[in-house]
Amino acid sequence: MDDLDHALDQAGHDPSVAVCATDASLPLHGNFQAVSAAQIHVGGTLVYAMRRPVGRVLVPDAEQAAIRLALCKATTLHGSRHAVDPSIQSGQFLSLAVASANRVVRVYQVPSKEEWRCHKEAHDFASELKVSVGTHALTSLNYLRAQGTKKCLDHWTTLFGMPSFRGNQFLELTNRLDKPMKPKYTGGGAWLSRLQGSPGFTARCC
Repeated sequence: MDDLDHALDQAGHDPSVAVCATDASLPLHGNFQAVSAAQIHVGGTLVYAMRRPVGRVLVPDAEQAAIRLALCKATTLHGSRHAVDPSIQSGQFLSLAVASANRVVRVYQVPSKEEWRCHKEAHDFASELKVSVGTHALTSLNYLRAQGTKKCLDHWTTLFGMPSFRGNQFLELTNRLDKPMKPKYTGGGAWLSRLQGSPGFTARCC
């Protein structure tokens, strides 16, 4: 985090640098939309803050929307569009100098648990807003896929609790909490991933 602090401090002393902090909030309880938020600092001063509901989406979708929100605004701040317009105008030589300069966009991914300065501010800013899903909320394809997968797993788990479905001789295993393991399709499944390639265990389990 020291490198990030150093980069942020340097950017705060350079008026030509815009620092965009983004994050998203996906409430786990209640029927609320995900929220994307973006804050832009120039010269160490907050010059722009925006948050908006983005519908029924997954966290990556909401985070992507927050980044898009920040970048779109950062490129349309007062004077920025004029500064990169090389057409005939007053001060054209300055615009040509800017347009031909080597511009750099640096992206830093910071875990929320680190609570890093401007990123935490953006996180709290997003988390404060609660908007009900309503009847016409945007729904992403990723969200629909996740919901379909969850319903399939729930149905699979229900069926697996019936001996007539899984068989009377199926070897039951327990997890680390000493509870019966539930079927899953990721990571090699709930059982095969724990059999360590043993033909005997595999035959007994299946």
